[in-house]
Amino acid sequence: MSTAAAPKPKILGVGPAQAAHEEFEQLTRDYEVHMVTRGPRAEVKARIAEACEQHGPFDAAFILFANASYAPMDDELLGPLWNNGNSECLPCLSELTSTDVGVFAQCGTGYDNVRVNEITKHQCYFTNTPDAVTESTADFTVFLFLAVLRGTSYCEMVARTGLWHQGLELSTDPAGLTLGVFGMGRIGKDFVRKVRAFGVKIIYNTRTQLSADEEKELGIQYASKDELLSSSDIISCLCPGTPETYHLINAKAFSKMKDVAAYTQGTIYRGERDAFANVRAFLERGSPVTPVNGPFQAV
Repeated sequence: MSTAAAPKPKILGVGPAQAAHEEFEQLTRDYEVHMVTRGPRAEVKARIAEACEQHGPFDAAFILFANASYAPMDDELLGPLWNNGNSECLPCLSELTSTDVGVFAQCGTGYDNVRVNEITKHQCYFTNTPDAVTESTADFTVFLFLAVLRGTSYCEMVARTGLWHQGLELSTDPAGLTLGVFGMGRIGKDFVRKVRAFGVKIIYNTRTQLSADEEKELGIQYASKDELLSSSDIISCLCPGTPETYHLINAKAFSKMKDVAAYTQGTIYRGERDAFANVRAFLERGSPVTPVNGPFQAV
């Protein structure tokens, strides 16, 4: 007498996956994965509702890169996930009485597009991928650093129009200049490691000063906000977008800068890979790898 196979936990994703194909395929082999296509918010909202009605309830959900068109991630968009409940085939969640999707994973570091408080009220983990865009963001910040000093965008325009050296001014050498960095998290540290090759002196300001050993290893010095603004030749903001950092660089800050100061502001694979890992860890162990909220206890 044959016995029916145990049902697999269900996952709803908004995509498609663009780089972490092997990890995605493994996820589809281990779990029942349903994908909806990204697009305008109204369309994605309708697709999520339809998927929940036809294939739910789901145990986990994720969104991949290029999600700005249907943001923010809130109850209006994700409501059907909360209303359908878990499929009750997760032994690791047996102590939780919540009937909502248990983890909502997204690619990328920032999550100002996600209403974390609305997800948290459902006792649902929300996860980001802190390391996914570190190198790419730091790399692009190096590009902006050079673009400001060397006028690379203007030089490219001149070359493309066939003018070559006509109208080009001498650019600024970075060696010996002072670079000020607001924010010294993962991206800030990777950026200063790369930009040191240009011979700049680096000062920084962040919420919590680094240890003396880490400052020595990075070759940087801590400075107050006012000291950074008045001493820097180039300023880069690599801090999260929060109410505390909103308008960090305002008219008052600009008034304290040198007249010649330059201002710069500153993937896919690591983001998708880490988002899938968060979903898998939750389904297999009951908690994700990089949760933004939680932990949640039995109620």
